[in-house]
Amino acid sequence: MTMKNTLLIMARWFIGAVFILSAVTKLAGTGVFEISLIEQGITPDRFTAAILTRLLIGFEIFLAVSFFLPFLLRRVIIPLTLATLMGFTLYLAYFLLFRSEMEDCGCFGEMIKMTPLESILKNIVLIAVVLFIYRYYRTDNKQWLPAVLLYSLCTVLIFIFFPIRSVENLTFAKYTRFENKGIVDLTQGDKLVVLLSMDCEDCLDKATKLSELYRTERKLPELYYFIWGDHDSLSTFMTRSQSEFPYLLLSDADFFSMIGDAPPRLYWLQNGEVKEYWDKDIIERLRKTFSLK
Repeated sequence: MTMKNTLLIMARWFIGAVFILSAVTKLAGTGVFEISLIEQGITPDRFTAAILTRLLIGFEIFLAVSFFLPFLLRRVIIPLTLATLMGFTLYLAYFLLFRSEMEDCGCFGEMIKMTPLESILKNIVLIAVVLFIYRYYRTDNKQWLPAVLLYSLCTVLIFIFFPIRSVENLTFAKYTRFENKGIVDLTQGDKLVVLLSMDCEDCLDKATKLSELYRTERKLPELYYFIWGDHDSLSTFMTRSQSEFPYLLLSDADFFSMIGDAPPRLYWLQNGEVKEYWDKDIIERLRKTFSLK
C-alpha cells in the first residue's frame, strides 16, 4: 500500500469518526440541542426542534458510515459533506459577526463546548481533509440503492430509539438558561432544583449546607438554584453561602407558585417530572434518598 492510499484511508476514518462523535454527543443531550435551536431562532417550538434534531443526527450518522463504505463517496457523499460543513460555517460566521451572544455552537452537545470561532476553525480543517479525499479518491461504487437504504435506516433508527417526548405539560421545561451554566434541559435525567429567597435566613443556611454537601459527595444529581429577591443582593447571598451552582432569578409569580408556606423547597426531578419535593429536613432527606454517608 502506497503512502497516498494510507493517508486516504486515515482521512476517511478521521472524517467518519468526527461525524460519529458529533452525532453521539448530541444524542447524549438531545434536549439541550433542541433548546439551542429554539434560542437561535431556527425552530419555533420544542416539537419542531426535536424532529429537526433527530433528522440532523441521522444525517450525520449516515455521512459518517458512508466514509467507511465505497458507495457514491466521490459523486454524492463528499459534495454533501462539503455543503454541510460550508453551510454550518457560514451560519456560525453570521452569529459570530452579528449575534455574538452564542456561547456554544452545540456541535458536540454538552460534552465538548465550542465557541462559534472554534467551530469555524474546526470546520475549515474538516473541509481541507474532505477536499484531500476528493482530490485523490478514485474508486467509487455508483450504486444508489445502498446509500438510500443506509440513510433511511439511520434516520428511522434514531426516531425509534430516541422517540420525541412531549414536554409541554412539564412545569420546569420552560426554564432553560442558567447563570454559570448556559443552556440546561431540566426534562432529561435526574435534576435537583431548590427554591431560595435571599431574604430568608433558613434559605441561606440550607444553601450553605448544600454547598458543603456537594463538595464532598459525588453521587448527587446536578443542583440548580431558583432564587427570588433583589438582584443587587445576589452576589452577597452567593458569597455568604459559598455557592457556585447554576442559578436563575425567578419572577414573583413563578417563585411563589412553586413553594409551600415558605421557602426553601427542594424538588427532585426525573425527566422533568416531580419525583419528590421537600420543605423540611432537606439535607437529611437528600442523604437518605441518595444513600449518602
